[in-house]
This record gives sequence, structure tokens and C-alpha cells, in this order.
Amino acid sequence: MNYLPEEYENVILPLMCMNEKLVLGGSLALHILNIMDYNFKNRKPDFDISLLDSLTLSELEVIKDFFGLEFKMNNGDYDLVNEEGEYKIRSTEYFLKKNLIQLYKTKLITDDEALSYVETEYVIDFFNSQMLPKKELVKIKYKDFELKLTHPSIILSYKAKYAYDTRVGKQYKHFEDLQKIDWKKYFNIIKNFNAEYEEENELGLGSGKIINYKYDPNHVDRLPF
Repeated sequence: MNYLPEEYENVILPLMCMNEKLVLGGSLALHILNIMDYNFKNRKPDFDISLLDSLTLSELEVIKDFFGLEFKMNNGDYDLVNEEGEYKIRSTEYFLKKNLIQLYKTKLITDDEALSYVETEYVIDFFNSQMLPKKELVKIKYKDFELKLTHPSIILSYKAKYAYDTRVGKQYKHFEDLQKIDWKKYFNIIKNFNAEYEEENELGLGSGKIINYKYDPNHVDRLPF
């Protein structure tokens, strides 16, 4: 297992602990599982968050206020409020209905010449268009935390989709990521995901329905390569 740089842990771990609906996905989840070696010196990752259920208005506002975040704006995210052409940011209810809810954190940078400018510290993407089924959830022991991750097969399927879609702005980044995956290593890692099933009912019968997976790095049921 790989650990995240401290600056990212200080955001990800409190965020995941404050709401049970949040599941870490994207390249950071692949990095933690040692499927992808992320170069943090050359790339600044977005925090890709899957949702087990829709966020409520209060939940989104708590996250936004707790971390001091702002909504990432597109042209359609403003309302014209008067004839003089004055615009204002739409309400939180509006952003709550978007397929992708994006929040970001800024920090003030002062260079050697005492010039100051604002830089984006990190971006959090909440994938709001489709809820993640619990059977695609992997639980791991991350230091003293139980961390929820999106199953890597789901993450990689989206990377493959983006890698071969010319309409995606960061297409080549996803293409390069897929080229670097050691697929033999990948299959040995996911063999360490132990399925957890629904509890038995009063008759002692279980439905056989998978509710999630747990990652055990010491599991010995590996593929023969």
C-alpha cells in the first residue's frame, strides 16, 4: 500500500470521516492500492469522490464551509440579475443538481519579489450523475482509518473511456496512465479483495449478495504469475 503526501491526507481523511456517503476514487485510489505510481512532483491530482447516495443541501454546505472551498464556475453557473449586466453566482441548490460538483481551495502565494498571486491548491470533484453501488466499494485499513475506495476496475474503465475520447481535455494523461499499469501486478492486487456478504436472516439463510469488499494485503490467494 502507498500512503498519500501529508498535504493530501490532511484533506482526504477528514473529508471521508465527516460523511459516510463519500468514496475516494480516481488516480489517488489507484496510488494507495499500489496499482499506479503517481508522480506528485510533476502532477497535481484532483480529488475524485464517488457518492453512495446523493448529498443533501446541508451536507454540501458543511463540506464547502469546513474546508473554505469555492464552487468551480462555468459560463452557465451565473444568473443575470439586472439590465446593467450584473451577474451573481447561482445558489447551492443549483450546484447540487449538477452531474459533476466541483469545489476548489485557493492559497495566496508570495514570490521572491514580494509579488502575490492566488493559486489553486486542490480541486474536489463529486461525481453526482450516478451513485456508486455498494458492491463496487472497497474498504481498506489506512493507518488508523477505515478508508473507502472505489473498486479499481471502475476507475480504470473510466480512464479507458477518457483515454480514447478526443472530446476529453486531458485525454492523453489518461492514455499515459493506462500504458504504465503493470497488469499482472494489478490482478494479483485485486485477488486480495475479500467479498463481504449480507448477513444471514432469522432462518440462517443469506442472499449471497455482495455488500462490499475488504482489502487484505496479506491474503495468499494470488494468481500464479
